[in-house]
Amino acid sequence: MLRDRTDSPMPQVLEQVPQSPHFPTR
Repeated sequence: MLRDRTDSPMPQVLEQVPQSPHFPTR
C-alpha cells in the first residue's frame, strides 16, 4: 500500500489521510 509512496505520492497521501476533511469518503 504505502510501499510505492515514492512512485505514487498521490495514493500514498489518500491512504495516509482517509479521515481528511478534504476527502469526505463517508
